[in-house]
Amino acid sequence: LNDLTSCFNQVKKQLMDKIKVEIEENTWNTFKNMIWKKETFNNLKIDEDYQMSVYNNNLNDMTGSLSATESMALAYSFTLAIHETSGKNCPLVVDSPLGRVSDDNRKNMANELLKISQKKQIILLFTSDEYSKEVAEIYDSTIATIQDVSLTEDEQEIRKIGV
Repeated sequence: LNDLTSCFNQVKKQLMDKIKVEIEENTWNTFKNMIWKKETFNNLKIDEDYQMSVYNNNLNDMTGSLSATESMALAYSFTLAIHETSGKNCPLVVDSPLGRVSDDNRKNMANELLKISQKKQIILLFTSDEYSKEVAEIYDSTIATIQDVSLTEDEQEIRKIGV
């Protein structure tokens, strides 16, 4: 029984290590596509407890120094990596996906989310400020379905849904 338990634990560890590496690679690939600092970050690692660390080119841990946008990109990347690695292609709903994002980061993130949406259903709930001219240029020319939702004054009910 001890040999069987030991064998089972060894196989389990090998599978978990393989899955962790795949999540790590998928997270890194999406993260680097979403951010504008192409020369700053070198890689990321996920430890045994699934804590992430993002490293710069000098191999210093930058995780605590990430901007709000970079942290958001990391969260999206990790979530999408788990979806992809698990094989569960469930829809993803994101409220205010570009709320704290500006300039090149906004375009990069919008483009990456659009690219990902070719393989999985993503529902993005933009505010009017987020759906800027640059974002509209990216999404308006695609097959994305765009609906404008108006709320009542107290924001408790949907007043109108339209294009």
